[in-house]
Amino acid sequence: TGRNVLIDETVQGKVTVLSAREVTPDEAWEIFKATLLRAGFSFRQKGAFLQVIPMADGRRDARLYKPGGGRNDENTVAVLVMKEGDAAQLMQAIRPLLSDPNSAQVYAPAKAIILLERREVVAKIAEVMRRLDHLSPKLHVSVLFPQYLETEKLAPLLLNVMTRQLASPGPELAPHIVAFPPTNSLVVQGTAEQIIEVKRVMDQLDIPRSAPLTV
Repeated sequence: TGRNVLIDETVQGKVTVLSAREVTPDEAWEIFKATLLRAGFSFRQKGAFLQVIPMADGRRDARLYKPGGGRNDENTVAVLVMKEGDAAQLMQAIRPLLSDPNSAQVYAPAKAIILLERREVVAKIAEVMRRLDHLSPKLHVSVLFPQYLETEKLAPLLLNVMTRQLASPGPELAPHIVAFPPTNSLVVQGTAEQIIEVKRVMDQLDIPRSAPLTV
């Protein structure tokens, strides 16, 4: 590959590569890196040499913590912050992309994930995060007051209607609709569009003849 590599004494074993065509030097290098990373090793630049070391040693080396800059096979620290989604759920989605299961940590108060990874892995995870964050709609809470209908009877009906509307596959879940009898009100939690739709259906049903005979 034209690279000078210092191998840690703990690096052992054989790897069999099966290919239907000739493997280029660059492809062989990527296979070498991927195999070592999967086995728990990372790279550290030592002048004109690349040193292969255990991942734990690499995390203790301050030179691997330089954010930005550097080669793709160097580790960098990145903080990915979600706008709408849940960082813990994102962590489950990106786990197969991590070089090391311990290279990422969730910081729930800020909806963030802290990564110590290669730049190319960070870029892939950031793209996954953008896509998932876009699919995570922001939830709102609204209190609705029908004039004639009893909310205890109205809430199950509205929930059934909204659930049927979302029967097709999609990222959204049905809104949460709860009746509060003391004030004959409905508490609705969902997206802005769902709350508008709940209010639209409620207004169509909330007519004088739907009022109870006794109050």
